[in-house]
Amino acid sequence: MKITCLVLALVLAACGDDDEPAPQPESASNDEPAQAETPDEPGEPETADDPNEAETAEARAPRLEINRPEITAAQRASLRQAISAGRRAARQSDFAEADARFQEAVEIDRYGSRTRCEAGYVAFRAGEVERAREWIDQALASMPANPPESIRVPRAMCLYNAGLVYEAQGRAEDARRAWTQSIALRPNATVQGRLDALGEAATTTESSVSLNASVGFGAHRDVIRDFWCAEGSDGFSREDLESCSDIAVSHRSPTGTSAGLEAEIVELSVNTLGESQAVFLVVRAAGAVKAYRLTDTYNPGAGGISADYTVEARYENLLRGGSTELMVQLDHGMNDEDMGVCERSGYTIASTIICSADDGDLRCSQVTTTSDSYFEHEPCEDWDTGEMEPASAASEEHEGYQVSLEIVDGSLVITDPESGIGTPPTGLVGRHAMPSFLDSNGTWVLAPL
Repeated sequence: MKITCLVLALVLAACGDDDEPAPQPESASNDEPAQAETPDEPGEPETADDPNEAETAEARAPRLEINRPEITAAQRASLRQAISAGRRAARQSDFAEADARFQEAVEIDRYGSRTRCEAGYVAFRAGEVERAREWIDQALASMPANPPESIRVPRAMCLYNAGLVYEAQGRAEDARRAWTQSIALRPNATVQGRLDALGEAATTTESSVSLNASVGFGAHRDVIRDFWCAEGSDGFSREDLESCSDIAVSHRSPTGTSAGLEAEIVELSVNTLGESQAVFLVVRAAGAVKAYRLTDTYNPGAGGISADYTVEARYENLLRGGSTELMVQLDHGMNDEDMGVCERSGYTIASTIICSADDGDLRCSQVTTTSDSYFEHEPCEDWDTGEMEPASAASEEHEGYQVSLEIVDGSLVITDPESGIGTPPTGLVGRHAMPSFLDSNGTWVLAPL
């Protein structure tokens, strides 16, 4: 299963109490990452909700609407008690009791990232491997793969836990992928040791889609559905489905008229641990056909987490030579509201894709105009002490960039509006002739499936 998002791995054996050092692993099968370093205390927060601050960079940053769950003081107190009791039991290696307490916590905070990942680890140690897999997969799928600095260590720890579960299920490649991603976020000797113990990856043929240009789009949809079914995605793996026909398939054509270039947007969805969606683009011209994967989203359908996308496609004459090109605008994002620790995180990505077959070489190129990963924390009641954090504990950070794109006289004109999110990649801002943007050997070109 492809892993894309974040959460906190188990703080218990990995971190321990404030007054207690992290316990050393008893055996190779019980290894856990060392305690993470505590990040520097953030400074005074920006008052983003103040009407006078409506024009700050953060206020202008694009994002999906967050439906924040209403949490009562009694619920938060019960959550804190359940987690504290579960951690105490886990430190005493009573994982059956710890699992029972964390199930109580999950009932209160069913889709909080940290709660799910920690509960998943405890379930794993209690022998409930499938439930552990479900909770940890949901947790990881709720955060971007490239999170802001402040939550990279929690994601790395959760990826380590995921690898333990996958290895126990005989899913060596998934375990290898999880531990490799964990190390990329936070180098750790224990995780590296588990990865090394797996040995070299088996030599496999890369999965691909083979489309026949002589058949209709209906046949292409079936091939893409079966490809996605076999590969799996956020929220499901092939083993979760009785048949690939469990996947719902919809399609639509671009607006406008075309001359020599045809395309179709193929949208897939399936509901197992939540709703998983994928969007593919199929283009064909001059006896050739190619498919491109545009995005995947995962939405568990519960309070605090939202994920969505929009995709619009239209035919246009962009090269001014009588040919027809395809322009696709793709926006997708995710928000995760974690009530257990008063944190929100997510991402927003916007891209423009242009496809052409003007010189007989069918190809598509893409430019990302917005890439914003964000993390927010507000003062929260501490789980263990019951004390309210000081106002200085609030923080907000963004990573990424935002640019504006126009097509002027057959060229892409990209400008930096100084959004405050971050600095655009070198070479992005400026005027780019359409032929160079569509160059099959250029940096913009998309790789087909």
